Amino acid sequence: MADTTRTEIEAFVDAYQPQPWDQVFDSSAAWADLHGALLIESEGRLMANTGESLRELSSYGRLTPSMFHIAHKPPCWPRLVAGWAYVKERLFTGWTDLQALVAAPSATEVSEEVISYVLRAACAAGLVEHRDHAGRNQFKLTEFIADSFGRTKYVSSLASELAATHDRLQLLINHMPTLGSYRETLLRSFLASHLPRRYHVATGFILGDLYSPKGQLDVLIYDQQDYSPVFRQGDLVVVHAAAVRAVIEVKSRLTTAQLDDALELLDENTRREVVHPPFFKGIFAFDSKIKTPETIARHVKSYYNSAESTPIGPAPRRLMRQFQVVDAIAVSGKACVLASHDLSNGPPELRAVVGSQGDCFTAAFLWSLATYLDISTTSKRLLLSSLGGAWWSQRRLEPVHDPSWRPRTFKSQYTASDVGQLDFLHTTFAWRAGQIQWPSDWEAYLHEESAKLDAANGVPTRPRTYADPTSA
Repeated sequence: MADTTRTEIEAFVDAYQPQPWDQVFDSSAAWADLHGALLIESEGRLMANTGESLRELSSYGRLTPSMFHIAHKPPCWPRLVAGWAYVKERLFTGWTDLQALVAAPSATEVSEEVISYVLRAACAAGLVEHRDHAGRNQFKLTEFIADSFGRTKYVSSLASELAATHDRLQLLINHMPTLGSYRETLLRSFLASHLPRRYHVATGFILGDLYSPKGQLDVLIYDQQDYSPVFRQGDLVVVHAAAVRAVIEVKSRLTTAQLDDALELLDENTRREVVHPPFFKGIFAFDSKIKTPETIARHVKSYYNSAESTPIGPAPRRLMRQFQVVDAIAVSGKACVLASHDLSNGPPELRAVVGSQGDCFTAAFLWSLATYLDISTTSKRLLLSSLGGAWWSQRRLEPVHDPSWRPRTFKSQYTASDVGQLDFLHTTFAWRAGQIQWPSDWEAYLHEESAKLDAANGVPTRPRTYADPTSA
């Protein structure tokens, strides 16, 4: 195999322009002397902060940026990510000789040069320990990284278990209706066994205040602690929109036509009225004819910018508000596209999941779902850390709409303003990240925030009014 990676890494190091807050190390140092430093500005110039002293950059034999903390990712980044995944896998069991690490199977795309760079960067960053054992350089993961990697492997094994269970039945029968129904049941059973007891995983319909159900959803996750279903027979339910935490459409082999159908069903069930907090909308496929996340993203964008039939004729189909867009589309073991939002109040952006270890795509799908669960902040942060961690990242694809897009106003008077919209975004982001609990009384929360705005603007406080529950 022709190895161009050495040239790529050397070009990356040679062309490196030091930036504040980059992590660096001296790649010419001996293994035992590898130490990382953070670049900071001191008296108008960049210095390397080693934690014990400030060091001149010119004192480094070969100033090298670390892959673990750098502002700009190099062209060889995918090789470095693959190299780090390979090193973690090999060092997970304990002390390993350098010779054993570089003696990789010929089929791997991890070269000796990549392994050397990754090991040095990891030692300098304190992620890998080194020792000289009988004249041999040996390495192992630090306890923290080994623990984190073990959790990652566990999550990956769950995704593999889901795929393997699905494949077993397909080896025996090829009756598509049966397989399709089984896959829906399989995913519901998988989610039910891993979600908190607060949530019930079912199939069924969403009942809104102003509309009747439109199509049965394959997977419907609702809060059974604070809400009762309007109708329930086994795993078939009709629940109010306020109780819903997630809806998922399941596909055996995703095609563009099926993607359109799934987007239509999710959109039809979620766009007609506002629910606080927003709930997860996902499409999960066990296989797909669509090859790349870019193709999925282009199709999603095309859907949300197409025309739809209405009682008064064709009309443009546009997102009406933030968090209305589909949150995640995953193909087991192959691809995942996530929706991303920011505080500019602009259009949602689609991103591709990038990773080289296990089925990171299913993990990313579950991570997005987990952000919409209303559990304790500590539990959510631990859950998100185990599903996200450092084993997959996101690559920008494209926004769903043009930059001029803005969400329409909500029902509430408070969220009808730009300030209210931004506060809603801040609240939702903090809740999804596990930083706060969702306000138990949303209207009271909005009234309190509105009162703060009024006080800041010198407006007299308006009393909160309540509806008479006995009135018509």
